[in-house]
Amino acid sequence: QGETVRLRDVASLDGGAAEALGDVAVGRAPNAGESRPFDGGFVLGALRRAGLDPATVTYSIPALVRVRRAGQTLDAAALRPVVERWLDTTLGAGARDAELRDVALTSPVIIPLGAWEGRVVSAPRAAISGPVRLQIEISTGEQPPRTVWVTAGVARWVPVVVARRAVERGETLTRGDVEIDRRELSTLPRDVATVVD
Repeated sequence: QGETVRLRDVASLDGGAAEALGDVAVGRAPNAGESRPFDGGFVLGALRRAGLDPATVTYSIPALVRVRRAGQTLDAAALRPVVERWLDTTLGAGARDAELRDVALTSPVIIPLGAWEGRVVSAPRAAISGPVRLQIEISTGEQPPRTVWVTAGVARWVPVVVARRAVERGETLTRGDVEIDRRELSTLPRDVATVVD
């Protein structure tokens, strides 16, 4: 946890004099799910600068100390609620006519352990329908937010005018020849009629 590796994170401390050195910073922590080596001589130098007294503290430091930081994995299922909240906010009442069919992520995201928050920070300005590319910002409170791109499959149903029967080219239609039906937006041409005049 945290962005800094301290002595107590990598060493067994016994006795008051040793425990007093527990908060000495060894170096920057690796990213979540990754590891980072620390040279033993560098660690000893940090302890000496912090006031290590060899007369009161006995120590044994390996030539190389490797620190691995635990993390949690966020997959598409974990990010789905973030996209659902964005759809509800963006579409408002229109969210009732929308369905989030799937969320695709190129690869899982590894972040530090603990609570996290996600929000959509970039979305297309075109109609929200079909495959939609979204940029999600993930915050943990311990480091700068990171971003990830996902593709959301969004289906939206809209009212359209459809013929009740087969229609000849150039034929004049009456109100009785057509009706209002609901169709999925991404399958419709741009000039589809949505009202009957």
